[in-house]
Parts: sequence; C-alpha cells; structure tokens
Amino acid sequence: MIPDEFKNFGLVDIPRGGQYCFRVWSSLSNYQMIQTSGQPIHAYWSGNSIIVEMQNGTRRIYNGLGDSQYQTLYP
Repeated sequence: MIPDEFKNFGLVDIPRGGQYCFRVWSSLSNYQMIQTSGQPIHAYWSGNSIIVEMQNGTRRIYNGLGDSQYQTLYP
C-alpha cells in the first residue's frame, strides 16, 4: 500500500540520465526512489496506484513502494 502522504502530494517522475528507476514524492524536498529492472519511459498516478510504462512495451501497476510491489501487464 502506498502511504497517504505520497498520494496526497501526487507527484511521480522519472529522473534524467537513463536510470532504471522512478521517484514518488511526498513533499517538495522528500521522495522515494523505486528501482526497476528496465527503462521506464512514463509514470503517472491512476487512483491509488502508480502506472509505469516500460521501454519494452509492458506496463507495471505499483500498489506499494517496494521494488517488487507491482503487477506486469503485457500488450
């Protein structure tokens, strides 16, 4: 489960530089970095979950902030 402070702030992004991760923000100065095993190209909130579109065409639905707390959807 994703803590309320992250949901309430509502910002998720992908850092520049080709890192295999995305960030979820709880304030202007506090974020949590989530490692991925591939290159994310787009990340956004959808209700209480975070959707991450990967370079290989799959989508991941994160229901928690752990590196493995996701389900993969294939095209």
